[in-house]
Amino acid sequence: MMSDKEIVGKLIERDNSVTDEFFFTRCRPLFISIIRSVFSYDVDYDEFVNEFYLYLMENNAYRLRQFQGSSTIYQWMKVVAIRYFIAKRNKMIEEESKE
Repeated sequence: MMSDKEIVGKLIERDNSVTDEFFFTRCRPLFISIIRSVFSYDVDYDEFVNEFYLYLMENNAYRLRQFQGSSTIYQWMKVVAIRYFIAKRNKMIEEESKE
């Protein structure tokens, strides 16, 4: 079993098998819980998680490189994902109100 830092390293390296396993298997319950608590309507899980992954990988995986290991990768991911999805929801609401 890989350590949290090894997982982050593989994500940064864009290791497809680790990325798929991490985002679509191991983190699935966490992300589903966050998405359900942030959005009051059904959203496309795969689409939203793919967008979140792209967000984490922006600027040479800058955000992932911020992981220090002082908490578990899951605790860290929870905080980052909650902030991301709340911002996404607020942006969607803002765009809807402009229409």
